Formats: sequence, structure tokens, C-alpha cells
Amino acid sequence: IAFNSITRFICHIIDDEFYDGKNFQHLCKQINDQKEIAGYQKLSCLPASGELVMVNYANFYYRAKVLDFCNSNSCVPVYLVDEGIVLENVHIISLYEYCPRLTAYPFFGMEMEIANIVPLTEAKSEIGMDLLMDMQKEGNFKAQIM
Repeated sequence: IAFNSITRFICHIIDDEFYDGKNFQHLCKQINDQKEIAGYQKLSCLPASGELVMVNYANFYYRAKVLDFCNSNSCVPVYLVDEGIVLENVHIISLYEYCPRLTAYPFFGMEMEIANIVPLTEAKSEIGMDLLMDMQKEGNFKAQIM
């Protein structure tokens, strides 16, 4: 879980039954399998905003969504759809065509919001964040998605 604030956070969906065994760990293994990597194709043109791509970051491959157009440094911001992380400046040389076989998997990084939370002052918000971080260290959160 990655907390953006006391009420908004990124989490992973881990219900194997709902996704028929297509879980996050299986996806990571498949994406980074050497045979799979050998089939990845470099982008043939500049990516469009909103386009799904594969990205090579820190020697691992991830599914990502391009968030904006290419800047003057040939970089784009991307959202890692399974991690819930934004990478601000990814060089287009690290981008590959999206692998259509991976559409069988849902996006596992989900932004969540806790309902009915009254905004706190900054000091109280820090205390709340500390409490949430402590709870996360103790184990998995369970939540109902509505």
C-alpha cells in the first residue's frame, strides 16, 4: 500500500478467486520471463497520451499508461498500472508495444479513497498517516470495494 494522504492510497487487488488465478505474482513472472521479453517490440512512433505500453524500469518490465505527450528530452510520464506508481520522466527508448496477451489481467494498482473522512489539520493528518503506516506493517488491510 502506498498512501498519498490520510484518505487516498494505492493498493493491490489480491483476490485470486475473483480473477481466476490471474494474480499479481503470476503477472510479474510472465511479464519478466525471458521468452516474453524477447518478443517485446520497440515503439514504432511516439506514444500518445493514454496509450498502454510496456516499460523497462530498473531492469524490470511493467505495464504502464502514458500520461502525457513526449517532452523536448524525449521523455514521457507513465503510470505503472499494476504498481500504482507514476514515473515522471521515462525515455522513449525504454518503452515497448503493449503485449495484447496481458489484457486478460486486470490492473492491480488501484487508487482507493476512505469514505466519510473529515479533512484534518496538517499536524493531525501526519499522526493519522503514522497510524495507517503502523497498521500496514502489522499485516494486510481488507476492504470491500463498492
